[in-house]
Amino acid sequence: MGYTGLVVSIYKNKQILSWAFYDWANSAFATIVLAGFFPLFFKQFWSAQNTVTESTFQLGVGNALASLIIVMLAPLFGAITLIINGCRYPRLGSRRRCN
Repeated sequence: MGYTGLVVSIYKNKQILSWAFYDWANSAFATIVLAGFFPLFFKQFWSAQNTVTESTFQLGVGNALASLIIVMLAPLFGAITLIINGCRYPRLGSRRRCN
């Protein structure tokens, strides 16, 4: 299949195109809001009395703690999802799919 055939098949499948636009917009949102506006908002409203170094440290600690909580809970939530879907917990490295 050439480039033209690939473009036509993507345009025919509206789900793929819809997901691509969603992903594009969500990536732009995350970049602008989380990397641009949130640190400014954090400094201005939540740690206005602190120096820039202290507020940056506090933001870093908050991000690190949130990430640590997600890392610790992700396997638990994955196991719960497998149980809810009626699958037994697969072994590490297993490629078996649950139906």
